[in-house]
Amino acid sequence: MVDQGTLDRIKVTDPHPELRAYAIGHEGESNFKMLDQGIGDRTFTWVKRAVGWLHDAIKTGTKVFNNHGAGTNEHIGRIPIGEIVGKGMKTVNDKVTTVAAFYIYPEFQALPLDVASIEADITYETDDGGQSFPTSVQNVTGIALGNGEVDSPGFPGASILGSVAAFHGNVQFNEGNKTMNLAEIKQAVQEGGHSPSKLFSKDQIIADSIVVEFVKEEKHNLYEQNQRQGTEITVLKEENVKKDNVHANEIKTLKSEGLKGRAGVVLGKILTDRKCTEQQVKFAQSHISRFTSEATDDTGLEEDLKKFADSEMKELDDTSVLLGVKKVEQDPGKPEKKPEDNGINIQNTDDTDEEDQTFNTIVIPDAENPLIPGSPAFLELDKTG
Repeated sequence: MVDQGTLDRIKVTDPHPELRAYAIGHEGESNFKMLDQGIGDRTFTWVKRAVGWLHDAIKTGTKVFNNHGAGTNEHIGRIPIGEIVGKGMKTVNDKVTTVAAFYIYPEFQALPLDVASIEADITYETDDGGQSFPTSVQNVTGIALGNGEVDSPGFPGASILGSVAAFHGNVQFNEGNKTMNLAEIKQAVQEGGHSPSKLFSKDQIIADSIVVEFVKEEKHNLYEQNQRQGTEITVLKEENVKKDNVHANEIKTLKSEGLKGRAGVVLGKILTDRKCTEQQVKFAQSHISRFTSEATDDTGLEEDLKKFADSEMKELDDTSVLLGVKKVEQDPGKPEKKPEDNGINIQNTDDTDEEDQTFNTIVIPDAENPLIPGSPAFLELDKTG
């Protein structure tokens, strides 16, 4: 009954317009006041075809007023309270009826307006018995609404049929009631395929108890999901840290082992730089297997090997003392002993004055020399600690 374009236009200024449907003409008799002929009221008999002429003459946008004007249908000086927004024909109380839908402006919706009367230009004829019949309805210039307790419409059945808050799409009105019940509203919404957003504002939808409960549950589920994901992320981070640590330790171990493989060479250089004797070098090199280091670069390796060399030289000195001999440092002024000479210089402890000091060279066989790594005497000493 009400087209979408008209509804959209109204809803620009009134998001929830109230629409009312009135019967404005039907089969049977009507009693009209003839304003331009000076003959007062005249009764007309309306047949079905004439009711159709009335329907055809109704135009969307025609103004609706509170009661008729004083002796005229002119609109000057009259305040519209609404407008026609749709029309239709249906059977009401077994009579073909022209129905018009009105949009009542918000400020006038509280008025007691339950009857309707047309203001129209019609032509008619009167038969020999004095009965008048419409021959055309040229124009419906306005509609006057009134209070049925004090006003009488031209058509006795011209009263309000129903009212609804407007939906998008076609509007159906409930006959015999001034408002639609909930079941009828639901049916109209379903039949029209209307979504909630077309019927209510965002704030109204959000405030609905079902929506509030749904949103609350969704937020809780989202919170639980975030908690689970947070825990999973924490576990993954910890696992990644462990993997990184293992990887770093593996790299560190590989570097350390690679450096330790070069320990013998670096130790030899350190001992040479210190001008150690052949016996000192052999002693330290024989223990290289017990050298440990966590160094990951050449500088660290060299520092650890220097400490290792220090400890080896100290151990050699302690061993010499244990055997009751004193190691004689190489005299830079005397020629070095040949490599094949396995003798050990032993200083006589019966020292006299400096000029009278003499040195005796005692040659000890290799097998009996505990300072030669790998010799039986060395191995025996190593067992006894």
